[in-house]
Amino acid sequence: MTADLVEHALLRAASGPWLPIPPGVIGVDPNTADVYTLAIALEDFGVRYPPNLPDKSVGLAIVNAVEWFIDAKLIRVVPANLLAERMRGLGTRLSRTADLGDVPTLARLALAFCTWHGCINMAKSLRAATATGMVYTDDVRTREYEDLKTTWTDEARRGNPWVRYGVSLARSLELSRGNVPNDDNVPKDSPYWE
Repeated sequence: MTADLVEHALLRAASGPWLPIPPGVIGVDPNTADVYTLAIALEDFGVRYPPNLPDKSVGLAIVNAVEWFIDAKLIRVVPANLLAERMRGLGTRLSRTADLGDVPTLARLALAFCTWHGCINMAKSLRAATATGMVYTDDVRTREYEDLKTTWTDEARRGNPWVRYGVSLARSLELSRGNVPNDDNVPKDSPYWE
């Protein structure tokens, strides 16, 4: 793929559209949807997800690199040209910090976004409360887990194992951050326990 086509793909993905967050919905982090939206948008440019998954240390490096990319900002409000620039920077960072072999740039970004999506959605659902203070109940945890399971299952059918892989990183991520995950009700056959 030419550098011009990569640039076009990055700008197109960075331009949205973003999923609307309905008025009155509290506790939702738009980035958890928007990062996944970026991955899906990059697929329009021929992304093929590599089937071989790296060890967890590489996975955690991927998640931390995407955290750097987000930079505690709502990515949906970052101008498209700046977001595309940050994606280029993320591609470079991933090349340095996460050994993914010869995976092309767009696939590297898409798999990173999917990995982060699985990991962060799982990790957040196991915390006592959201960043806005909404307390997670068992019903909310179960609903979020089932939604995430549907996503990783659908993605796996499409040849993308990276959302499920991200889920398998959530416990390690939370423990590395000093958080105690509320994971007593996570099904024992979940990738979370792998």
